[in-house]
Amino acid sequence: SAIYKTDRFLIDACVDEKRHDKPFSAVRLLTDIAASFQPYAERLGITLISDTQGEPLLSCDHESLERVLCNLISNAIQNTPAGGTVHVAVVSENERAVFLVSDTGCGIDPNRVRDFLAGEQAAGLGLSIISRLTKEIGGTLDCRSETGVGTSVAVRVPQESVSFSAQSAPKNAAASI
Repeated sequence: SAIYKTDRFLIDACVDEKRHDKPFSAVRLLTDIAASFQPYAERLGITLISDTQGEPLLSCDHESLERVLCNLISNAIQNTPAGGTVHVAVVSENERAVFLVSDTGCGIDPNRVRDFLAGEQAAGLGLSIISRLTKEIGGTLDCRSETGVGTSVAVRVPQESVSFSAQSAPKNAAASI
């Protein structure tokens, strides 16, 4: 079943060896993921909207972040009825890239959201595993949901910091004084 495949995907994400990639574009990552989900959303009669602001660069584990986002978007689509909307975005905010996934789906009881994020429930949306992966890449996860209204999730990940050193300073006459 589709739920088993999603749960299996989440479990596999926890078992895989973590690796740190060179800096990558948060916008490119989200754009590619959204494009891959577009046909699925269209088949289900769901509008998938993608929005990006800024150009945050990230140096966290690319694969883990990709799995977090894929699982969040997949869950949003699976729990949104035909005619509904799933909105995905990435914005730059205070040295962090913020990925937002919101839907007009069935929502989750707020008490269950707290249990999922605390790792007290292993079934359902897999938020406990998503939360763990997010922490492992140095990020945070916030989730707000209302039964019958929808769910919004924010994943905040530190942006790549660019260090400034004397070696990277421009060479000119003033620099040699």
